Amino acid sequence: MPSVFILITVQAYFSSKQYRRALMVLKRGDMHERELRCKYLAARCLAECKDWEECLSMLGDGNNVDCLNSSLFSDSRVSATDQGHAPFNRES
Repeated sequence: MPSVFILITVQAYFSSKQYRRALMVLKRGDMHERELRCKYLAARCLAECKDWEECLSMLGDGNNVDCLNSSLFSDSRVSATDQGHAPFNRES
């Protein structure tokens, strides 16, 4: 489990639109490879930077969408609606 301090720092960078800095912190400790919520946050940083190829590469083939959805928001303090949007829209 990643350090709470690191997650708060990364979220602060993301909120202040410092996407590359947030991504650098996530990649430095390979957090984006060990924790699904960190992978999702790293992919969101890449999407905000319009680095679509690396974003899609990081997300993979999508086989772990249900796992990602359930683990991302298992913390009651965080929800997709806090930001005004959900991570995945299954209704298309």
